[in-house]
Amino acid sequence: MNDLTILHLSDLHLFWEGTKAGYPLLHKNMIEDIKKQLQHSLDPIVIIVTGDLIDKGKYTKENICAAKALFDDLYEAIDSDNILDIFFIPGNHDKQLNDLHNQIASLLIGKTVPLPEAYESLLDVHREGFQAYNELIASIYQKYKVSTQHVNTLANTYGINVITDKNSQKKFRVISLNTSLDAIGGNQDYRNLRLGKKQLDELNKELQDNEQDVDLTIVLAHHPISWLVGKEENIIQDKMLSPSEWNANLYICGHIHQREAISYHNTHHSLTTLMTGFGWPDAGGPHADLHLYSIYVLNLDLNSMDIYVRASNDGGTFTPDFRFYGNPLDRDQNKIVYPIDRAKAHPYIDIETENGRSNKALYLNKTFVDTQQKFCQYLCSLQNKITSLQYACFDKFLNNIKESNGEYPEELIEAIKSKAILLDNDVEYTIDEMNSLNKIFDDNKDFILGLFDGFLQAICQSTITELYSVIGERATQGLIRCHFRYFERETDEYKQICCSYGNDGLGEYKQTPSHVKWNSLIKATFEAQRPLLYEANKEISQTPSEAWSNFITIIPIFTKNVCCISHQARRPFLTMGISCKSAEEDNILRLFSFVRFDSIIGAIIDNFLSAFHINISEFIDYIINQGEINDK
Repeated sequence: MNDLTILHLSDLHLFWEGTKAGYPLLHKNMIEDIKKQLQHSLDPIVIIVTGDLIDKGKYTKENICAAKALFDDLYEAIDSDNILDIFFIPGNHDKQLNDLHNQIASLLIGKTVPLPEAYESLLDVHREGFQAYNELIASIYQKYKVSTQHVNTLANTYGINVITDKNSQKKFRVISLNTSLDAIGGNQDYRNLRLGKKQLDELNKELQDNEQDVDLTIVLAHHPISWLVGKEENIIQDKMLSPSEWNANLYICGHIHQREAISYHNTHHSLTTLMTGFGWPDAGGPHADLHLYSIYVLNLDLNSMDIYVRASNDGGTFTPDFRFYGNPLDRDQNKIVYPIDRAKAHPYIDIETENGRSNKALYLNKTFVDTQQKFCQYLCSLQNKITSLQYACFDKFLNNIKESNGEYPEELIEAIKSKAILLDNDVEYTIDEMNSLNKIFDDNKDFILGLFDGFLQAICQSTITELYSVIGERATQGLIRCHFRYFERETDEYKQICCSYGNDGLGEYKQTPSHVKWNSLIKATFEAQRPLLYEANKEISQTPSEAWSNFITIIPIFTKNVCCISHQARRPFLTMGISCKSAEEDNILRLFSFVRFDSIIGAIIDNFLSAFHINISEFIDYIINQGEINDK
């Protein structure tokens, strides 16, 4: 599923006084660890080295041979068929300048440039200081068979390349910056570095001359953006974040020998800065320095990026950098996950509010996602349970017909037994057959309405008890209540049909749902045509009793759940509510809203009503009559 894997090395600071083919043991251990980490990778791999390859610009034969040997070994450690490209960016240690140039740079660092053209000439001279670096990098590019792709970038020390993965045909633009042109090293470079007008102009021209659609843009530099002088920092940030200019997704850098992932974003686009740093090798001892490298695995279709940071330990081998992984989930997976473009991500669910007000946003977290996964299983179990309940009602209906002493034709009873009426409403019958069927249902109307009454009670019961798989014993301790209400035209109120706490033995928790006036959360829910939570709509809702902290109002969506009381006024016949006693259950209520439980329960009810040839208004009349009988 991965489009690209980036191996990020930085600040290797090679300095070796041993054999010409050798390099420090710590670097060898890094190569071995890279081999293990990428041994199963089938993705195209891009290797990125963001500067300070040779320590202090000392291009001795030993150091040059050490660098070549290291990248020869890296080439052998990775399946070469998977290597899409390799990029080197110059760092301040990769530059060689004479004393005069260094003195001029020291005088100008951090100062306002009095003569811009003269300063641009000085930057050009500084660019010549990377000649030995370029020769070394050219030989490594040749080893990796990408030398022709980097001719212009090597000559200028900056430039633009577009690479294409032959399998996916995805294109990646790589913009290489040289932030080390006027660097002199040390903390005095901080917020004082300049790219220069010439570099920016040439990059812009190259971008315009080779304009093409790409799937991802990566900007490479040695220094973090914040090391640039303020004006140029703003320019680069604007260019990278602007969809009409560089439209960059990643800024990859090093220099500070630390690992970090920082996001910049506006309403149109986002940019993630990724940095790593190996640092100066040491002997490994009891208090060894930390040495880092990173791997980034990108999936463009999923808009996700896995970030793996590997760090040396006191023994000189490499393990996950657990200090970088902030929460237990990151530690379990040995990675953190970022969106490639935050502007395209939707990391929250909407908590619906009444019409005319913006929804509340619930950002996803591990607890909520875990609950959501269990909730999906709960919905499957609940629907299976309710299907079984409907079959049970069907069996009771058949038994009632059997007790009718042969009053109905045998072939119609067989048709009912075959469940064709319930499960296939497209079955065709003759007019006489339909008249006979309708007579069966009309003759047993009260019995069927009684079945539906029990069916709703069973839905209430199952809605709560099946939650055991999500919240455990709290589902059977009377902490959640589910109920149905019906509309009474005379009082313009909603009154209880049935109610369940999931365990009918918990009498001390029982509390009959109070009557609710139309002008409350029910009205807002009906108008919004989606479930509404009390917590997000308190100002328009009737306050629950002290026994409950939060609830959701659900109006089952099915065709006939509308009562016309005048030319313009309408009310739902049937409503559903779920209440909880503590904030521990709030996520459950939010999930009932998120999955649009009004559509789910509406389809279940509509199926029952259609199967048994009844409508909701008949049922409401039945409930009212039953209440009057009970009162008498």
